[in-house]
Amino acid sequence: MLVNPELLCALDGQVDKPRRSSEAPDELFSHPMLTADSVERLGMAGKYGGPTLGVATALYDTVTAKTFHDGCVAAISGSTGIAGGYATGTLASGLVTGLGNPELVPVVAMGGDMLGGWTFGYVGGIIGNIVCPG
Repeated sequence: MLVNPELLCALDGQVDKPRRSSEAPDELFSHPMLTADSVERLGMAGKYGGPTLGVATALYDTVTAKTFHDGCVAAISGSTGIAGGYATGTLASGLVTGLGNPELVPVVAMGGDMLGGWTFGYVGGIIGNIVCPG
């Protein structure tokens, strides 16, 4: 049932003035754990967490390789995957922002980063198999 805010009446019959959403108390929209600093730190974790995980994975694959050739391929594949993921994530988020949908940037940036990392990592594996001695 919809009620016209102009017609809200108190029990004594007097008409209240219309209530606006801006009249809500600030405490209603605040969260004790969500501060400007925590939001900024979350953004930094998203910005640097993906490439850091990529570097760690590439180093692990390089160090645990059984042969020099496999280590060389892992290093090249990891490097191109990190660079490609970072570039495609940035380009995808810029494209979505340019199209006027900034609310989709986190999801599209993550998808672009994953797709770019996998694609460029695969291409880096092919390049590594060609250029690495072994």
